Amino acid sequence: MKLKFTFLSLLTSLLLAFSYPNFIQKDIVIFTSFFIWFAYIPLFYVILNTSSVKESFIYAFISSCFFYLLALYWIIFVKPMGLFAYLAWFSLSTIYLALLFSLSIALTKYFYNKYKIDFLISLPILITFYEYLREWLFSGFPLLTPCQSQYNNTFFIQILKITGTYGANFFIICINLILLKIFILKEKITIKKLENIIFVILFILLFIFIIISNFETKTEKENFIVGILQSNNDQSVTWNEDYKQKTFQIYKNLIFNIKDKIPDLIIWPETGYPGILNLEKDGAKKITKLYYGVNSYQLVGSDKAVINKKGDIDYYNAAFLINPYGKIIDDYEKYHLVPFGEYIPFHNLFPFIDKVVRRYNYISFQSGKKLNQLKFKDIKTGALICYDSMFPEISRNFILNGADFLSHLSYETWYGNSCASAQIFTNLTLRAVENNVYIARCVEAGISGIINNKGKIIYKTKLFEQTSFTYKMYYEKKKNFTFYTRFGNWFIYVILIIFIIILIIRGKNVNSHK
Repeated sequence: MKLKFTFLSLLTSLLLAFSYPNFIQKDIVIFTSFFIWFAYIPLFYVILNTSSVKESFIYAFISSCFFYLLALYWIIFVKPMGLFAYLAWFSLSTIYLALLFSLSIALTKYFYNKYKIDFLISLPILITFYEYLREWLFSGFPLLTPCQSQYNNTFFIQILKITGTYGANFFIICINLILLKIFILKEKITIKKLENIIFVILFILLFIFIIISNFETKTEKENFIVGILQSNNDQSVTWNEDYKQKTFQIYKNLIFNIKDKIPDLIIWPETGYPGILNLEKDGAKKITKLYYGVNSYQLVGSDKAVINKKGDIDYYNAAFLINPYGKIIDDYEKYHLVPFGEYIPFHNLFPFIDKVVRRYNYISFQSGKKLNQLKFKDIKTGALICYDSMFPEISRNFILNGADFLSHLSYETWYGNSCASAQIFTNLTLRAVENNVYIARCVEAGISGIINNKGKIIYKTKLFEQTSFTYKMYYEKKKNFTFYTRFGNWFIYVILIIFIIILIIRGKNVNSHK
């Protein structure tokens, strides 16, 4: 390995790490998010100047390992996991994320060496495909995508209304390559080669999409008031009667602070209710009494237990909708569970899990089977619970099913005084833009807030602040779906088809010259 190439690979790692909330800038407001527009240049320079697939893989692996280890350091803060937290942090960063990214880079070198497919088209397509893979492969972990870094660049991220995250990711990689070619390598981007023609067409098309997506269509809007309760409770204790009483007193005080605003909906955080709400007699009425009889609905995070057909008990991480009269009128069961946190493959091999998922002597939750919206006062919400928010398809299907806005219930105490909550929050802004909806975020002990339909964070709390607030939310009376909401991940399929066509053409040319 060359020292210069190693240094450049690590430089990309640092630039990428500081493109997102990080170990220095732990809040949602960071001043280095623009780094993403040139962060990949050092690594791309290395890839273009190495000769073998193996070398490309090694340098990409070094770069991506260091980036993900830096960016995801907060995983080691999950204290109940003990030493296994370090194993989870290392495995996710290296074996899963870095390995997949490095393979995508190695493929670009392979296709160049064998078929002479220009990096100008292969790098954006294959890196974008990597981002697509990690959305679902092995349960998925789509945090810290390139476009997430631009959550505060509201003009640019409007493109998500058309292409979803993949068009934005592709465009960012393109900018890095253009800057590398023009200013570092001093090359001209000609349109003589097939790949270059396609690259220019796609780049111009995406640029047009950015402009078009910023045009507003005037629609009739309704409003309502939402209340958010951030209790700053620590749930890593035994849920005994004393803990329950203390928890209820905290929520009583938080609700009292916002009662004069008369919110239409009050949102509790994920597992905010310390128990199994659907099994506890008068549990919902106790919650309603906290609000002194004012006409508000409440969306409460709680565990749920159901007896299945075999006579066994299935447990769910759920959100219950309670009407002003203390009756549970609907609920949503978390759709996408956290692997090794909420459901455990071969959990008998991982004794630390008993501490992480401590409830009532059960280990794994069951995942929900449907994305049902919850209705109050003729308004419908999709209740994203924690990990649900990372996956665009979940939010998209909530909106397609009729949700007027999204609620995000989360518990992020595990991650301590780190940038984890800010990273999760900023990723959530993408869901608002993709579907052109407001989002109310309620966290037990992280950063809660409100996101408007343009992806702008218009209100936020402080990390580990015990507080409650209200905010006026808006939704379209007659819903106009965005292009992305209607057609989903069409962009990734288009560029993959394009790449396959290029591969076939280049393959035929290579064979004809043998």
